[in-house]
Amino acid sequence: MSIKGLAGLKQIKKEIADRREAMNQKVEWFTLKNKPEGAVVRFLQEFDEDGVNYDSTKGVVLVTVEHQAPGKEGWKARAACTKESEDRCFACEMNAKEPGKGWKQKHLMYINVYDESEPDKDKRVKVLSRNINNSFVDFMVGWYEETSSITQNSFKLKQTGEGFNTSWTPTPTKLSDVDVNSLELYDLEKVAVRHVPYDEQEAYYNRVLVDEPMTEAEKKEATDALDWA
Repeated sequence: MSIKGLAGLKQIKKEIADRREAMNQKVEWFTLKNKPEGAVVRFLQEFDEDGVNYDSTKGVVLVTVEHQAPGKEGWKARAACTKESEDRCFACEMNAKEPGKGWKQKHLMYINVYDESEPDKDKRVKVLSRNINNSFVDFMVGWYEETSSITQNSFKLKQTGEGFNTSWTPTPTKLSDVDVNSLELYDLEKVAVRHVPYDEQEAYYNRVLVDEPMTEAEKKEATDALDWA
């Protein structure tokens, strides 16, 4: 990718600064780890702009196409696919060379939630992440299509299974009387997704590549680190 003129130079510098700022921002990720009884959450964003409680200042659910490096440490190196934005993507190229090794695209959903089960009030706004190809997301999409909202109810989420074979079961509940309108949400595009330019991708992914296959314990650690499996 090339740039032209001072405006282009300044734009690139701003993008680099934004990436560094996002990398340094502490994100509270929602997880059901160590919550055998589940947790109650409120979604703080609608699925799209037609939602009953859509707020332009809060935005909508973010859906991304990403990759992670293969192997037991691969979950530590995940980034947005750049096939569409740069017309090339290192992980896509590796997937074509080594299909089935773990380079394939992952389609993920990110959304801000209010974790009513969190004892620390300052940490109740969290980012929930799930692969869109699972029953939990299917349920939430169906609920939205029926009600035009996912913010008018709370949902109790409970996990079954372990490691990569986990599933979440959502049960709608009544909203609490907590006022969530003034809560500060995460900028999902900045903090949830890592954008790595093509020229840096090979080094970025290769830094965590390990040839040994993951053990079951390592698979569970990878899933617990970020619920996107």
